[in-house]
Amino acid sequence: MAYGLESCQCVRGYHDPLVRSCELCCKIPGDELSCKSSFEWNLPPYDVPDLYAKPGAPCDNYNGYCDVHQSCREIDPSGPLATLRNLLMSPEGVAILKKWIAEKWWSMLLLFLGAAITVVLSVRLLTRRNAKSFLSTILPGQTDFRICNIRSSSRSHPSCLVTSPSGNSGHIPLSKNNRISRPRISAAPENGWV
Repeated sequence: MAYGLESCQCVRGYHDPLVRSCELCCKIPGDELSCKSSFEWNLPPYDVPDLYAKPGAPCDNYNGYCDVHQSCREIDPSGPLATLRNLLMSPEGVAILKKWIAEKWWSMLLLFLGAAITVVLSVRLLTRRNAKSFLSTILPGQTDFRICNIRSSSRSHPSCLVTSPSGNSGHIPLSKNNRISRPRISAAPENGWV
């Protein structure tokens, strides 16, 4: 709606260049016969700059699209996407699919069962497990914790040791102020030799 004009699609004449269909075209609102290229709208009060349509814009009355070379490419009506759309979205295609599912219900059952098994196996095999660090983790507010030997001879009853962190305080001293002070080691020797 720039310059008070509406966009439209240019129709390429017999003697027009191939890029004519991909030129940016405008028309006076409500007037279908005034659709002209931006190359022709250079008189005041309009003075529209010479522009081409963006790649992917429709052209040739929605029967094609503009490519990066400003050439109108015709849409192939028998292409793979059109074939797939006609197969899945047409009433005949849906009827064929329903008939196949009704006749081969067992194959759909196997398909869903296989998908479920694949998901379960993926979760079981691809998740990271670190039982040793999990069993020795101290949770907030916990006053004692277990350290278990998960490699013990009896997997159903691992040997565990119950202990309490830092005496009776019930918390772990993780802050910088509670660390043990250690003597600093200076970089220069004490006798002054460098």
